[in-house]
Amino acid sequence: MKAPALLLALAAASGLAAGANNISKPFNLVIKSSDKGLNGQAFGQCHTGAGIESMCLIKGYKSTYFLETWQDGEEPDGFLECALHSQPPTTGSMSFHIDPSSNVALPLFSAGAAGAGQLAGFDKKGELKIKVYVEDTTLPPGGTPPRALKHWYVCDTYFQAYSYKTLAWVLGVGKPQNPSCVKVQVRREFI
Repeated sequence: MKAPALLLALAAASGLAAGANNISKPFNLVIKSSDKGLNGQAFGQCHTGAGIESMCLIKGYKSTYFLETWQDGEEPDGFLECALHSQPPTTGSMSFHIDPSSNVALPLFSAGAAGAGQLAGFDKKGELKIKVYVEDTTLPPGGTPPRALKHWYVCDTYFQAYSYKTLAWVLGVGKPQNPSCVKVQVRREFI
């Protein structure tokens, strides 16, 4: 079974395609960067723990993703999902793993986490964004109209004894403390 067909079958089997949920067309996630070694590479899921996968750079391998949303619209936010390498096959949604020792968070996909996690979306250029509603760099901190952030980097990362070059998210307004991190944009390319 081709990967996009498998993803749609998994989505239907898990109930994601029923009711009010909308599943996007399948797509790959590709790097846009001034770093010529990274530009144009696609992300592939890699094993990072029991039922956990990271978004890695693996030569010649790319994963298929889709966005689960609850509304029709030009660019609604939803859960970024993909099929995990598990038996039985299952999907997982992206969520950020935050380690208190770092300002670099890891977007991870976990078995059984489909339809939950970090809300994400794509802008008009097809670039992956996270919408935020809080402003705490001013006094007093408070809510703001929604704004899109793109704090994406590719970094050498370590999680549960696994070391990979992965997609990462830098928290807050500072630069990543991990010296290997390179700024990137993540672009959706429909299959």
